[in-house]
Amino acid sequence: DAEIQTVLGQFLAPDFPLSENQRRSLLVALGTGLRTRGKTMLSALSPMQRPVFDTLCDSAISQASQDGVYKPAIALLSFAPKEKAVPALAALLKPQAMPQLQQAVIAALGDLPGSEGALAALGKWRELSPEMRRSTVEILLRDRGRVDGLLSAIDTDAVKQSELSPEQWQSLLGHPELSVRERASALRGLVSKDREAVIAQYRETAESGGDIERGRLVFKKTCSVCHKIGDRKSVV
Repeated sequence: DAEIQTVLGQFLAPDFPLSENQRRSLLVALGTGLRTRGKTMLSALSPMQRPVFDTLCDSAISQASQDGVYKPAIALLSFAPKEKAVPALAALLKPQAMPQLQQAVIAALGDLPGSEGALAALGKWRELSPEMRRSTVEILLRDRGRVDGLLSAIDTDAVKQSELSPEQWQSLLGHPELSVRERASALRGLVSKDREAVIAQYRETAESGGDIERGRLVFKKTCSVCHKIGDRKSVV
């Protein structure tokens, strides 16, 4: 569109009176608007504008972990070419990085088109905290190709079944595509079978009755430090 070209021309003009960080923020806002219309930043750029945008992305990569500028820098990379954005963003997913930065990176990887970005976050699974893992699953649930990657990771035990929340499992079990529902049900069924095996292992002991006096002695020796039964000891 001519209007978009005009706006991009202003934002990318070297003499436009904005700081680099402000320029990134405006480009992110414009890119988000384009995305809601089913368009991409890269397709909107003219041949003359593309090198300027690439330079801004390069500087965003170099500053993506700096306080005060990381949010627009990381967000801008969600509009960059995937071959540039994915490795740069994935490299920022480190345990020592602050949680806010990691959340911004996962969001940007999720906003990249296709599956590469989200699967790159999945590839960092063992380095992620439980909170970041939940966020990673959320971006994986957005797209069929990503869902297949998630299910494969669960199937190989790279992702534990218990690491998905009940709501996330429900998204898989209620997926619009039958093949996904069936695969998720089969994987979820493994949990039920394992649980049944554990229950069967202890059922005989549980049903054998027990010995009250021995139990009382165990409670007095071990449990009564914190727990209370009747008038014995104190409440936790």
